[in-house]
Amino acid sequence: NLIYLYSDVGASLIFHGNIYWGAGGSAGEMGIFVPTEDDYLTWIKSPSFVLQSALDLGLVSQAKKLIQEGHETAIKGLVNGNLDAITMETVIQAAQDHDQLARELLEHTAMQLGIRIAYLVNLLNPEVVVIGGGIEKAGSMLLEPVWRSVKKYAYEEPASLVDVLPAQLGENGIALGAACWVVREIFIQA
Repeated sequence: NLIYLYSDVGASLIFHGNIYWGAGGSAGEMGIFVPTEDDYLTWIKSPSFVLQSALDLGLVSQAKKLIQEGHETAIKGLVNGNLDAITMETVIQAAQDHDQLARELLEHTAMQLGIRIAYLVNLLNPEVVVIGGGIEKAGSMLLEPVWRSVKKYAYEEPASLVDVLPAQLGENGIALGAACWVVREIFIQA
């Protein structure tokens, strides 16, 4: 039993080697989006509207906000002062370069992700949770606080049975998984 998390956008639920689709095919939709008045018109025009903050777990918007408030960070230097050029990778790079603000942002994000994972661990009792979507590139700076949150918020029994791992296939992981599923379905029908 495995859960694959793609940032805060969605998850694949795999039980006994099979993808769990849910009653209508939407099982695994993780992002909870309540539009503000400003977002509402954009949201109703595009039913597949996904906030960037869901893709990067809010790292970029939080980094921009703190920089605009005057906090010192190497993030600003990595993008030559262009705050619009800040990406999740920029924040991770700054954290890997020992930037205090970037490390704090990453730790907070990881703790929040760990709370979501703890909820899933309590609800579904998986053996493995795989974290993907790019955030896994932060390595132990992500995984250690995630694991602390899981141990704090998940029940002891399911928490003792689960492994939380970074995705290993990079950005191609989802495409490879989809291709494997298609091939499997073709052979099952043959």
